[in-house]
Parts: sequence; C-alpha cells; structure tokens
Amino acid sequence: ILFESPSFLDWAWSPRPHIGVNINTEGDTSQGYFGLSWQFDLYRGIFFGFSLGGAVHTGNVNDSDPNQKALGSRILFRESLELGYAIDRRYRISLYLDHISNANLADHNEGIDDVGIRFGFMF
Repeated sequence: ILFESPSFLDWAWSPRPHIGVNINTEGDTSQGYFGLSWQFDLYRGIFFGFSLGGAVHTGNVNDSDPNQKALGSRILFRESLELGYAIDRRYRISLYLDHISNANLADHNEGIDDVGIRFGFMF
C-alpha cells in the first residue's frame, strides 16, 4: 500500500510512506516491510522509483539451517528500485528489484533479492 506524501516530508522531495508483504508460498522466508518511496515521471507515462525502509522476516537468523540463508537479524534494511509505465491515471505496471539485509551489522548477512512485475491501481 502506497500512501499520499504528508506535507511535513515536502523538504525531502515528498516521499510516500508504504507498507507491504512478500509471502513465500513454499514455506521459506516471508517478509513484512515499510518505508518511504520516491517516484519520478520520466517521459510519457514512464516513471522511475526507489524506496528505503525496513523489513521483518520469518527466515533463518543464524547458520543453524544449511538449507536457508542466514540473515543475521529479524529486522533488516530494505531498498528497492522500480521502472514502470502509467497506463492511465489509475493503473500502472512496473518491474521492480528489492533487497533486504542487515548491512553487515550482524555476524551473518546473506540478504535476499526479489525481482518481479507489479501491477498497481489507485483506489
């Protein structure tokens, strides 16, 4: 969910607060995330965006399970990039890349990267 930018963030190029989830249906790591998103219109409906924030995950924290990444801590940093097209004022489609990790602040820091297609619509 991407919210309207509050006026007190105007000084920072009006980022929009966001919250979301990535659910792993195979039983591996799922995550809930939050942060701020910036978006810039480039040309005729094409836009670029990025976000900064945090994530809470259900994955392995240490190296006790050799079949899962050791993420080092339950709360991680999250960054993302997005390139998309606004079909009209209400619908958008985009490609995105996001990354979660602890930025080497813990003993283990394997991180997780996700790539996908996002379809957005305004309520």
